[in-house]
Amino acid sequence: MPRYAIEISLQDQPGALGAVASLIGKFGGDVIDVDVLEHGRGRARDEITVELSGPEIADQLGNELAGLPGVEVDHLAPLGEYGHHLLVDALEVAAAMIAETSPPGLLDALVTGVVAAFSASWAVVVSEGRDRPIAAAGGVPPASVTRTAGGPLRFAGSDDCLALPIADRGMVLVVGREGWAFLNRERRELTTLSHVAATRYEQLAP
Repeated sequence: MPRYAIEISLQDQPGALGAVASLIGKFGGDVIDVDVLEHGRGRARDEITVELSGPEIADQLGNELAGLPGVEVDHLAPLGEYGHHLLVDALEVAAAMIAETSPPGLLDALVTGVVAAFSASWAVVVSEGRDRPIAAAGGVPPASVTRTAGGPLRFAGSDDCLALPIADRGMVLVVGREGWAFLNRERRELTTLSHVAATRYEQLAP
């Protein structure tokens, strides 16, 4: 059966996750994996990987989950044949960058990998003095991101848009995910990937 990732926020108390699992079972779903993304201040954020019969059932399940007391459905999306695991996906992006042998290839591997691993709407690498991104993947980012007008790079951060410096060469990785805020763990992993990119860039273009 098709697999889906359901990202939910719920009360961090005994039985809360059990109620979610019980509802998934009522829809004929099979829980494959539960990944605790964050918890604190009486709330927990989990990503649950489930097998469901199809998109209509997934939509119905999402609506029913949102109706449970204290539960918020942040994201529900189909997965590929082998599913995903955020940490493993991030490691694969890092491995792809290390395998590259040219600066352009490295930056392309970074933005392409970030879009795939983090379900980002778009990702670009911009540089001071350039009026176009030097690497891009996904959809079209806002004009304020893609046009630096030859001046210093300044971005107003938000929950669904991150700007991360790459090396000491005036380059910045900017990642957007419209309508879906980046979690603290995702921010840390993206920061680490930008550090890996910086280290590899210095090796390729000393």
